[in-house]
Amino acid sequence: MNVNAQGLPLFGSLILKNCFYNSKEEEQFTAIQLILMRAMEAFTALNNKDLSQFDALVGDQACQIRALKIIMLCSEDFDLEIQAIRSCYNKLLGMISVRNSELNRLDLAITTLSKNLRDLYPLDQQKFLKEFNDKKKGFESEKRKLNNNFSSDRKNFIGSIKASDINVSQNTLFLLRSYFLTLTKTTKAEYNYPTAIDPLKFESGSLKSRNILIGSLFKNMQFELSLQSVDFVQNLGRKLNYESMNCLVETTVEKAVVLPFFYMTEVIFLSALEMDIPIFLKIKNINENTFQRKMLFAVNANSQTTGIIIEAFSSSSSDEIKSDRFKQIMFEEGVNILNMINYNAAQHDGTPEDLSSEAINKGFSKFNSKIFCITHVFADLLIRQIEEIS
Repeated sequence: MNVNAQGLPLFGSLILKNCFYNSKEEEQFTAIQLILMRAMEAFTALNNKDLSQFDALVGDQACQIRALKIIMLCSEDFDLEIQAIRSCYNKLLGMISVRNSELNRLDLAITTLSKNLRDLYPLDQQKFLKEFNDKKKGFESEKRKLNNNFSSDRKNFIGSIKASDINVSQNTLFLLRSYFLTLTKTTKAEYNYPTAIDPLKFESGSLKSRNILIGSLFKNMQFELSLQSVDFVQNLGRKLNYESMNCLVETTVEKAVVLPFFYMTEVIFLSALEMDIPIFLKIKNINENTFQRKMLFAVNANSQTTGIIIEAFSSSSSDEIKSDRFKQIMFEEGVNILNMINYNAAQHDGTPEDLSSEAINKGFSKFNSKIFCITHVFADLLIRQIEEIS
């Protein structure tokens, strides 16, 4: 099942080991199902450039990190990992499909038996029940045997996963963690996950009450994604010869991972500009739902190019935002896009002295958003954004 000897274990990396081994077999199987199914969905989303599927909000590690990282992952080759995951998933689905098919056959046989006997004894309920219950025992015995065999197959399948995990890259783990955690954001902590019988059927409910193992799965992913995000930014900083010494990394899942916000933001956008990644800025009046101004900052870009999208609000009126004068003032105050982003980041920690007050005075802050204040950063195809705002 391994892809290569250099990779990291897929299930071993995503699931807390002590929770996995101490949980019930059915919960282990459900967690494996969930990972395999969501992994296939994640790779499909990446292939389709549906990058909003990786826009997870997980606390202290910020959206701009994922925006750049996910764009970079669009050019990665995940073919070997996809093949290994698909093979494992197909094996799981085949096992479930055979069991479900046999269960359906036996249920149909019991229903047919009941109908035939009712036709045979339409007026004799006692005789019908006696013969029906006698003949039904054989079918029930087959169902018990089928369930026992499935339990044995399930145990062997889990054992094969533990003995020979699928090896994947750090980039794959970043991709999958972002996808999983985006689901938790969009479902507002009500998680959809497959039952142990059929992964194509879903139950919705609190993981805490339904499956402790899957609850720990998401908790672990949040912490590990934060660690990966910190490492990603620091590596970019080293390439730019711009490093921060003020990095706090806690060692337990309960704690957060923190980078100075200003440093992190500047590293991300300096790197994006150096890579010629387009930046698409959208500004709207604070009380409006639609964006009144759009601006593309790019050297070379077309509608199929993937870019970093910045959404921002302004206290200026809709008409002011649309005016040529607004654009002129914006550049007079901000000079260029990187300066404007830095002003917005200045209201957070790690900001150089005096920059925060300067950002407020010039209108690039939540305290004074006369120009604009950034609310969200994410990755997307430019064509989607252009069509949406037109």
